[in-house]
Parts: sequence; C-alpha cells; structure tokens
Amino acid sequence: MNKLSAAVAALIALVVFSAQVARSQILADVLTLKSGEKVDGRITAESDLSVTISTATSTGKAERMIPRSEILGETRSEPLAPTETPNPDSPKASDRGSVSPDNKWEYEPDESAPKIVKTGTNEVVLDLWDQPAGNGFSYATVIWAPDSKRFAFNYGQGRTHATSLYQLRGNEWKALKLPDDEDKILQRADDIVADS
Repeated sequence: MNKLSAAVAALIALVVFSAQVARSQILADVLTLKSGEKVDGRITAESDLSVTISTATSTGKAERMIPRSEILGETRSEPLAPTETPNPDSPKASDRGSVSPDNKWEYEPDESAPKIVKTGTNEVVLDLWDQPAGNGFSYATVIWAPDSKRFAFNYGQGRTHATSLYQLRGNEWKALKLPDDEDKILQRADDIVADS
C-alpha cells in the first residue's frame, strides 16, 4: 500500500506542476512598446518609472526593465500581487531598489544631500547633491545596471525631471556624458511635444 500511495502522490504532484506551467504559459502579460514591439512574459515588478517583465528566451528566463516612457499599452493576465510594505519600526526600512544587485553599493536618499555609500557603512563614495539640473531630490530614485557598475540617478520636481548617469571605473564613480549633444536631445523632445 505504501508504493501505491507514493505513486498516487507523485502523480498528483506531476499533474499540479503541469497545470501551473500550462497556466503560466497561457496567461502571459503583454507590454506593447511605442516602437511596435510586443513583449510577452510575466510582470514581476513595477514603479512609477519602469516595469520589469520576466520573459522566456532560448537560454532560459530573462528579466527586462522597460521605462514607462517607452510603453504604449499593457495587458495583464491577472493583477500583480501587492508588494510587502516596509516596516517603519525596523532599524533601516530602505527601498529595496536602493541597493545595487551585487549588494556592494547603496543609495542613501536625502532631500538636500543624496549619496551613494558602501553597503552597511556610512562611507560616502559619491555625493549626488550637485546635479546639473538642480536639486528636486524628494522623489529621486536610482536604477542600477544588472552588473552594478552603472546606475541612473533620476530626480526632479513636478513634471520636470532629469537623469544623470554614472559608471564605476576602478574604485571610483564617474559621471557619464549624455550619448548626444544636450541641445539636440532637448530639441528632439520639443519637436515630439510640438507634433502631439
């Protein structure tokens, strides 16, 4: 009777697992990008700035973070589960996105003096308060590259936001220049708004 019970239990587990796999393949979230591309997968995280979607690739699964400014529309198979609310009584209720993926660096928000520190210390490795577009640091965020060697610092107030890019060179964080002349970028943005 033990062998029969074990076989039945294994069969039930196999059926349940197969049903979960089939359900996850049938019920995919779809992001439609302004470029016309459709990204199928499962939305795993989202913020005011971006949506992270897990997609199947030939080598397995990949996480892709897509800025909301590039998203035209989205179709969800089911609502995203609510995220856990940080406990304000904990010693350090920091934003999970503030720590780099390799856990070596951490963004310390501050309305007047935001900074990057070595995780678990007060050692400042980069002051972020002297930004070219002003201060507006109340709602500033840091978006880390998967390899933790680059990050984007997004800051601003109201409808006016700016982004500064940084890269780790050796043991020092260096500001990166924008990929094109700033006047051309601003002119292109003005042209797009004027055409709307």
